[in-house]
Amino acid sequence: MTEFKPKLGLLPPIPGRPRLSLALTGVVPTHPTAFNAFSKIPSWPMDGNDQYGDCVLAAIAHNLTLVTTWLGSAPVVPTTAQCLTLYSQSSNPPFDPVTGANDYGTVAQFALEALAQHGIAGRKPVAFATVPNDLESLRAATAIFGSVLFMVTIDAAQEYPARLWDSVPGSSYVGGHGVMGGRYSEAPDRMGLVTWGYIADMTDAFIASQLGETWVVIWPEHFGTKAFQQGVDLATLAADYKALTGRTLPVPPPPPPPIPGGPDVVPMYDIKPRYVLIPVGTPLFSPDTNKLVVNLGGTKAARVYSPFAINSSQYGVRVSTGGVTQLLRVAKSAVKVVL
Repeated sequence: MTEFKPKLGLLPPIPGRPRLSLALTGVVPTHPTAFNAFSKIPSWPMDGNDQYGDCVLAAIAHNLTLVTTWLGSAPVVPTTAQCLTLYSQSSNPPFDPVTGANDYGTVAQFALEALAQHGIAGRKPVAFATVPNDLESLRAATAIFGSVLFMVTIDAAQEYPARLWDSVPGSSYVGGHGVMGGRYSEAPDRMGLVTWGYIADMTDAFIASQLGETWVVIWPEHFGTKAFQQGVDLATLAADYKALTGRTLPVPPPPPPPIPGGPDVVPMYDIKPRYVLIPVGTPLFSPDTNKLVVNLGGTKAARVYSPFAINSSQYGVRVSTGGVTQLLRVAKSAVKVVL
């Protein structure tokens, strides 16, 4: 019986290639000592990385799924075919998704540049940037964005199916690997990651010796979060983006105004539950006047993603009625919570 052995596919970075560095304000957003953005996603697909060296593209796909699960109206889950197409667009010579030819891996920055140019699953990021590899910056970036991309070197000690990645003297070098991070703890010090369909943890010693680059992907959903607004120096980011690309940073339009009495933006780790089901006939109220706006019609319950608590008895939800999306109030007692 042949031993199952997933693929690696991270190539070394190109020295001197211009890149954007994340500009932080120096304000680390308030966040728990144990952060876990993986908690709402029960399983992670291989995205082809069990057969091909598309690990960086699989990490990008996982990043998009995580961010849209927490902050989007619905999760976006790229298919394996979409990951392999992006792999082809970011490799040289281009990987052939039909025959599997030219499966030599890719440079992380090439993959992110292809993502910005072509997108994946119909989505394009606003920008992407590197993050310093000190622990405080890594935790801050994880708290701000919910997810980062780690580019690491793998020794035999970290090969599948190792769940704890530690620096092991004398362990033989295997290759480069791209993974997605999305949790950390301080007791003990760990940074969590998704690789080959499961979750593992890196120790501080592994980070110090085997972490090469760390990247963040900035999606439109990030701009509406308090953590992003407090932690990222948007003016500097925009100026650096302009200097690097010659283009204006495509900042998305601001979100609708907040519901009075509720939080202006909910931090990623405070969004609970994932969605609510609003039954037919449920009264929805204006956030400003608290007057009845609409009794939800239709023949079945409607799903409303990422509701947030206004007070002990009401949720704030965004509901589309007549082609217009409105920010409304709904009584907690009237809806079914789905985690």
